[in-house]
Amino acid sequence: RIAPIDGAAEDRIIEAAKDGLRHAGVVILSDYGKGVLTDRVLAAVIAAANAAGRPVIVDPKGSDYTRYKGATLITPNRKEAEEALGRKLPDLAAVEEGAGDLIDLAGLDAAVITLGAQGIYYRTKDGESGHEPTKARAVFDVTGAGDTVVAHLALHVAAGHPLAAAVALANQAAGIVVGRLGTNAVEREELRATLRQQMHHHG
Repeated sequence: RIAPIDGAAEDRIIEAAKDGLRHAGVVILSDYGKGVLTDRVLAAVIAAANAAGRPVIVDPKGSDYTRYKGATLITPNRKEAEEALGRKLPDLAAVEEGAGDLIDLAGLDAAVITLGAQGIYYRTKDGESGHEPTKARAVFDVTGAGDTVVAHLALHVAAGHPLAAAVALANQAAGIVVGRLGTNAVEREELRATLRQQMHHHG
């Protein structure tokens, strides 16, 4: 049975998060639905991050995305987005509409929806959108692909890069990870080599 943490534990997590904000360029809230990210913890951490001018990236769980109100961007996969919206997203047109609805629902700046073999779709509250087809040459193991996307999005958003560039680089990194067995990190030089190879290929 999964139960939310108690008030004392919430207090400790909130204080630790506020303390960590002083040294952080971005906040990642990775929700596994295990009772740690309660409504109170989410609201307090998101508010503190906003006050400190730090972007907040949420890897969501469950069907109620209003819990993440005030976050910068959210990164569900297609199935998670469908669960939150209560409808199927069978094609890119449906995904585009769904991303807009998620932004409105949770008061976000952007939504980034991972689409497995179809790559990544993103949309901002201002209507900017794009689709990055998958860069994977072969898929051996999808373990950690979503985490890789979140980590690289966070890195580039914290650095102030445009979302389109952040999504493109996150997609490249995910393409490397799924081509290997097990959980893997992507090294900086590895990503550079892949980008150089693609630039050379496209002339």
